[in-house]
Amino acid sequence: MKVAFDLDGVLADSLHRAKYAPDWDLFYEKIPDDLPVLETVELVRLLSSFHEVVFITSRPLKTMDKSLKWLMDHVSVPKYDIFMREDGNSESNASLKTRICKGIKPDLVFEDDEEVAQALFNEGFKVMLFLRDKEFTERSKATEEWAQKGGPE
Repeated sequence: MKVAFDLDGVLADSLHRAKYAPDWDLFYEKIPDDLPVLETVELVRLLSSFHEVVFITSRPLKTMDKSLKWLMDHVSVPKYDIFMREDGNSESNASLKTRICKGIKPDLVFEDDEEVAQALFNEGFKVMLFLRDKEFTERSKATEEWAQKGGPE
């Protein structure tokens, strides 16, 4: 079985970086400061003993080194693949992750973005929607809306 995990919001607590949006270079520079979400990190470790684990993220390829180091430091599974957004690609997260999943065909996907989860579900994928807690989810949605509008005016 192939199990796919999103990074930001599922494995990495990246909400602290929101204050840097829409300065995306600074936003991604702070990846090393992300704390692991212990419950899902433990799940990845457990599943990687029996199944193929892959990571799917909307982070751009230019963050590959930081992302791999973060995975090595916090998740530390022996073998995995990672799929990322091509630099300069501005398609929606839902479109990007659906396209990736159609190519790699995971049996199960862990995702925290409801729009992405719904798009994957609509394409026939089994999806586990990971919502941390009400406060985190509300802050995350508010931050995303703020960033999409370009941050502070």
